[in-house]
Amino acid sequence: MEVPISDRVKNAWYEWNIQVFLLLSLFLQAISLFLAPFRKRSRNKWLMLLIWLSYLAAEWAPGFVIGLITNTVTAATTSSDVKYHNNILIFWTPFLFLHVGGVDTLTAFALEDNELWIRYVFAFIFQIIASAYLFYLSLSKNNLWPPTLLIFLAGTIKCIERARSQYLATSIKDDVNHSSFTDKPPVCDGPVDATKLMNLDVVQYAYHLFEMYKGLIVDHKFTPDAFEASRKLVRDNIKKGNDAFRVVEAEMYIMYEVFHTKASFLVYSKKKYVAISRSAYWVSIVATLGFFAFMDKGGFRSVDIAVTYALLFGTIILDAVALLIMIFSSYLVVASMLQSPTLGVLVRRPSELVMQIWSRCFPQTLSQYNLISHCLQQRSRVCQKVLNFVGLASFFDELTYVSQVPIPQATRLRHKIFKRATPFSSLPQSQPDTHFFPTDHWARHFPYPTKSIHKLFHPTSDEEFLIIFHIVTELCFHFDEDSSKETSNSITHDTVKDFPIWCKRLSDYVLYLVVFKPSCQQTALEYQSTIEKTLAEAAELFARGNKKTLTDQKKACEEILGLAKNNIISDHMTEDSELLLDESEKGNTSKGSILYRASLLANLLISSQDGNTRWDRLFNVWMERLLEMAKWSSPNFHAQNLGQGGEFLSLVWLLMDHLGSGTQYQVKEGSSLLEPVWLQPFPFLPQYDTEE
Repeated sequence: MEVPISDRVKNAWYEWNIQVFLLLSLFLQAISLFLAPFRKRSRNKWLMLLIWLSYLAAEWAPGFVIGLITNTVTAATTSSDVKYHNNILIFWTPFLFLHVGGVDTLTAFALEDNELWIRYVFAFIFQIIASAYLFYLSLSKNNLWPPTLLIFLAGTIKCIERARSQYLATSIKDDVNHSSFTDKPPVCDGPVDATKLMNLDVVQYAYHLFEMYKGLIVDHKFTPDAFEASRKLVRDNIKKGNDAFRVVEAEMYIMYEVFHTKASFLVYSKKKYVAISRSAYWVSIVATLGFFAFMDKGGFRSVDIAVTYALLFGTIILDAVALLIMIFSSYLVVASMLQSPTLGVLVRRPSELVMQIWSRCFPQTLSQYNLISHCLQQRSRVCQKVLNFVGLASFFDELTYVSQVPIPQATRLRHKIFKRATPFSSLPQSQPDTHFFPTDHWARHFPYPTKSIHKLFHPTSDEEFLIIFHIVTELCFHFDEDSSKETSNSITHDTVKDFPIWCKRLSDYVLYLVVFKPSCQQTALEYQSTIEKTLAEAAELFARGNKKTLTDQKKACEEILGLAKNNIISDHMTEDSELLLDESEKGNTSKGSILYRASLLANLLISSQDGNTRWDRLFNVWMERLLEMAKWSSPNFHAQNLGQGGEFLSLVWLLMDHLGSGTQYQVKEGSSLLEPVWLQPFPFLPQYDTEE
């Protein structure tokens, strides 16, 4: 049945639809230009959603408007007013090619968009054929044909640049396979004093590492000679853990710009072609503005003239801003410095200032997911079923249960990761262990009677093992009143007393990775069913008696600790506790649940160890788990996360590969495979440096 629409609405649609959608398309370009750079560091879901929607709408709007213009022009009468109106409509058509070409700061939302560069080229060809046909029909009566041709030229240049950028982003693997850059030594100006390592110095080292080892992101295997060159560059020039992380962070930003912006076109294309295309583009735009400003505009409607000026000035402003953003891009600045020292001297100081401001605006963060906090904030069953049905449960789970905590640059965590990863450099590679949590290895950190530890962790799946230690860390953290008082969302202190805080942060971060980022592991483990079972156990515990309204996390931890508090004598489990664990192995009791085992281990730690010893060992546990995950993580996972704010795990992965601790280096035939360092015994009381 036809829906009745008033004549006023129909007339308004036919009168203003093209103008409105033209300005909407321009507005979407502005959103993409200004918001796209935030993707490098922000993991805000709503911001990502807004950028994604603007990207999709910006792809859709030009084709839709071209269709509207085609229908209007081909159905028009021969009156004088209609002729002038049609001429300006055809003049607007090539502006849409500028929008199809996209902004310099966003050529692809996801890596898969780069793979579709051929489809993009064909779509552009079909659109330009349709526009050329309209231009041909009006050529004899169109006094706007000179500026129309100029905008056609500018739009074509923009589309070619975008297609070229997408092609270059997909050709990294072929470039790696057909070049010998991986065996070339790095070209550096020599070591720089670590205490004076400026942002541009950091980016320069990152640029060299990226050019030598950009195959890391496409899972290319490097030769031992390439490994030595990488290790030498890091060892000779980077002395502090914080600077090492600054370098790999800058390298990640370079990867982002190569995969998601037009930086690849500007850097890897021949300089004369870049200069010609950019000069021709700006000459075309400025000449079009001059021509339209001084021509006789009699016969054109004032609103159409206003829309045309909005398109011209909007295009010039957006492209000028994009040019400034790209000029002060760290990647382009360093590339320009190496190719033209004179230009590098001119832009060095302004670029240093811009990068300092940018780094302060967007601090690196750790995502935090806490199982006990999740249990206290669970949704109703009806709401959860609805979200599961529409496929949005994971999206809203991350919005609801995941928080962010900033990581200061000068942090002990970065320093300890750098120190722990460095000794691995001389080890040949071993194969990944399908069990990330071997019981004997974890038990080595806790010198209790073997029988007690064995009963706690055997038989225990890898998933249960991680969740047990996550809960143990949370229980110990809230038991320690001093640590609880020093907790804050903004971590500013960096001393040994912060180990409880960092243990909790690492614990929550690792659980976030395995729950919300399962693709980070090449050997995927199933955590969902284990977590659901644990949540159900905790909900049942908290709902007992008068505790239905329990919402305080510290009190919830006290409830869990109380499960096995009476089953601990000094540093041993009681006979009743061991019998309960024996029965749980046979499936005869629920007392061997994850919560009960976590309570037993937490009570053992609390009753037998002082705080420093306990947190030293727990810190080692989570540090090793983070390194293990980084070592065997998938390069594709890190590539996919470049445009989603990145992950701290990606920085650890890249640093380990540059230090030779990763899996991206080929092993010479005949080399013996050694066990990774973190699966070898550690001293029970590791000595932490008092200074970085």
